[in-house]
Amino acid sequence: MIPRRTHSVVRPVFFVFALGLLHWGCTTRLDEQKERSPPKHSVGQTRAPLVGNGDFENGDLSNWTVGTHYNPGLSAVPPTSLSDLSLLGTGAHLTFAVNGAPETQIPVGLSAGSTLRYPRYGQWAAVVNQNGSSNNTNSLSQTFRITNSDIDPADGKFHLRFALAPVFEDPGHLARDQPYFYVVVHNTTRNKQLFSKFEYSNQPGVPWKTDPSSQVLYTDWKIFDFAPNAADIDVGDQLELTVVAAGCSQGGHFGHVYVDGFGAFLPGLSISASAPSQANAGDALTYTYLVSNSGPDTATHVIVDQPLPANTTFVGLNAPGAVCTVPAVGAQGTVSCDLGTLNPAASTTFQLTVRIDPGATGTVSNGNYTVRDDRTSALLGPLVETLITQGMVFADLAITKSDGVAAAGWGQTLQYLIEVTNHGPAAVNDAHVMDTLPAQLTSATWTCTASHGGVCATPTGTDDIDAKVHLPVNGKAIFSLSATVVSGSGTGRLSNLASVTVPEGVIDNDSTNNQGVDTDSIGNLHLLTVSKDPASSGTGLVVTSPAAISCDAACARATAQFLEGTLVSVTATAAPGDTFVGWTGACTGSANPCDVTITADTVLTALFTSPRAPTGSTCSSATNCLSGSCVDGVCCNTSCTEQCMACNVPGSVGTCSPVTGAPVGDRPACAAGDSVCGGSCDGTGASCSHPTSNIVVRQPTTGACCLNVDLNDYNLFLREDYSGGHDVVGKVAAGGNITLTNFSVGWGLPGNDISNTLVAGGLLTLSRGGVWGDARYAGGYSTNQSVVFPRGHAAQGAPIDFATRFDELRDLSSRLDRIPANGSTSRESWGGLMLNGTHPVLNVFDMSASAFTRATLFELHAPAGSFVVVNVRGASATLSRFAMLFSGGIDLHRVLFNFVDATSIDASSIGIQGTVLAPNARVTFNDGAWDGGIYALSLTGDAEGHINPLQDHQLCP
Repeated sequence: MIPRRTHSVVRPVFFVFALGLLHWGCTTRLDEQKERSPPKHSVGQTRAPLVGNGDFENGDLSNWTVGTHYNPGLSAVPPTSLSDLSLLGTGAHLTFAVNGAPETQIPVGLSAGSTLRYPRYGQWAAVVNQNGSSNNTNSLSQTFRITNSDIDPADGKFHLRFALAPVFEDPGHLARDQPYFYVVVHNTTRNKQLFSKFEYSNQPGVPWKTDPSSQVLYTDWKIFDFAPNAADIDVGDQLELTVVAAGCSQGGHFGHVYVDGFGAFLPGLSISASAPSQANAGDALTYTYLVSNSGPDTATHVIVDQPLPANTTFVGLNAPGAVCTVPAVGAQGTVSCDLGTLNPAASTTFQLTVRIDPGATGTVSNGNYTVRDDRTSALLGPLVETLITQGMVFADLAITKSDGVAAAGWGQTLQYLIEVTNHGPAAVNDAHVMDTLPAQLTSATWTCTASHGGVCATPTGTDDIDAKVHLPVNGKAIFSLSATVVSGSGTGRLSNLASVTVPEGVIDNDSTNNQGVDTDSIGNLHLLTVSKDPASSGTGLVVTSPAAISCDAACARATAQFLEGTLVSVTATAAPGDTFVGWTGACTGSANPCDVTITADTVLTALFTSPRAPTGSTCSSATNCLSGSCVDGVCCNTSCTEQCMACNVPGSVGTCSPVTGAPVGDRPACAAGDSVCGGSCDGTGASCSHPTSNIVVRQPTTGACCLNVDLNDYNLFLREDYSGGHDVVGKVAAGGNITLTNFSVGWGLPGNDISNTLVAGGLLTLSRGGVWGDARYAGGYSTNQSVVFPRGHAAQGAPIDFATRFDELRDLSSRLDRIPANGSTSRESWGGLMLNGTHPVLNVFDMSASAFTRATLFELHAPAGSFVVVNVRGASATLSRFAMLFSGGIDLHRVLFNFVDATSIDASSIGIQGTVLAPNARVTFNDGAWDGGIYALSLTGDAEGHINPLQDHQLCP
């Protein structure tokens, strides 16, 4: 799958800048073309640069082409292609690599009184058309090809970035005759111009500075960040780029630009903003900022300064965790935010909302915002422009599409998730969703589920999607599309595009997010396993490009399949305060990202360290502890906040002073006495007293007080029978008979974990399918030649005592049910089930199974790193046609649904996120999928199971 991550809040728009090259439409051609071979990759290779010698650290212009031209004046302002520049003849070669220590050298034409210095990065930069007067014009260009390592893990998109600083004399001519620069990018693979940017001397809206001695105009270094639409570019495409700098067309004044840091990532801090392309006067306008650190060093005290654009006033700011100063609501001024520390490869986002003045006309230009830290000077972000309109009806419809895999096998069934969202400001009826399936897909079926007040006009269908949806502001429509790759051999490529359009009378003011593309390779697949080193004292995020693995701080190990020969780029980002040390396995050393060419099943491991102390260590404050809790000098798993609630470290002693809060669960209140909290407990009761004004608390033995929740060994675990046509990515076990037709089991398992992939306590009957591992059966075995075992084999055996295991599961379910709820649950009139928890360690919810009936949305909010138990009460439950959303940082690896009373569960047209424990229930599940585990009596239906195991957890309430 071409990496298009759906979780990003950044919505790029057409005015985010970079550079490129069209075929010349003038009388001369670019000369001095440097031919070079494409980079060769091997396992564990450091990322090759997108642009050869893009930082000019070779000390010359190798890999680049310099063109020399004559400027007769522009034929169009602004120019939209190179032909509009009307360049003629041959000029002087005035483009050079220039060097010095970072930001120490005064540019030509400026004095010591100016603020601009070069190079921006490293020891070298380039100047294009230095002192080029007399109509002189130079161009700097290069051709390159996109690889997976050029995809930004922050948003899953390709970016072309660089820094540029213009230095222009200002003769005061007409715009067509002024000194200027022009940048443009052209996709030669698709013969399509992707982007262009033009600025002329003293152009309004540009943050010009004037040299106090020479009166020459310049700007500080500013970022150009180009992120094309998903439908306009793909890995493997070839791009041409150029930068043009020109003196004035009347001959007497120079214009040159300094450039540095060309590539997919800037070698340090960067910032970009996005906003709607149009907005009405008097309406709110929201900017979304992406701040990234792609340099090798940690950036401390990262500060963003945003003077509010002209013709706007302050409305609000959403910058979680930042320390900010802002103007008064309704006033002008500057927003300044200290974002704290950004580790290498880390990024963060925030949003600023302003209001356009009611009488404003023209354009809102925002190009004077900067980012800096303790070690580097301020860097201007790319110019963002919004056309001011009057009385228009706008709705920003966005669509994303993903099947969660990077590659597929011939004949494999894929499950696409297509999400359509209305970002407003107007509601939309009859938005048109289209997905014309490519020839490589067959047997397609789909369902549509709406949330947040949305409505699917057509809830189900087959083959292509051609449907209407009604979406209020923030409404969503989620299409689940199941389709099978056709039979074949060799290698292939599967690209599937979905689009959304507004109806007549509505204008979409962000056209860049109206298409979602998912691209998979087809052929011979190998498994990549990414894990965190058990020796790690810290943690972090590990992601791949192509996007298939995203192993966050709570994840210890993740796997995905890739086509043989694929270059996979793996990026590690340490959690705030932690450090990424390096790789072992297929990647070695500390190169980050690391490129891996997949030629066989591959394993790599990331090591993170932390200055924070592990549980049980001494501490002086919560910030000293990995757990974030320090009790009387001991790092604990939970804080001591209520009566008889202890540090969850066996043998550690904490003191709660003074006595505050009600007892936890059924624990009695403390009274005067000599003893300490102690005794055995089952998670709900304990005895205690306190000798003076303090309570001394001690954790009882782990076995007596804590619940071990170990529900990650099987994707599906049943006591009785299992039948139907299923695709289960992980392991399956059933204590009764297993009968499967048109199925696959275990293809997502790593090659070193295939034992007991399919276990039947009775008869095992298989037809037309595959088992990617060992199968075991206690009774008989029936199969035919239509069943394959790509790895592993079938044999008689009984490796699981199902009766004992289910006794344990029922006991666990009963004990979980007795944990008092500490989270809130509500049902909205429109059908939303809203669960909200705030505890940093354990959030428990109670709800009735009947609440699922006619629900339209299940939304769970809980902190990252916490564990969630949802106790569902009632003999039967129906789960159908509602979306599941998680917020606050919680993820499905830490969510457990405990159906303690249920004897039947009927699920359809739904994707269940999290693990289901229903040891007394018979489950019917059709037209959907579950991500996690199901532990139940039996299961019938055609739902798919995906590997997203519940993390082992010890609950000590």
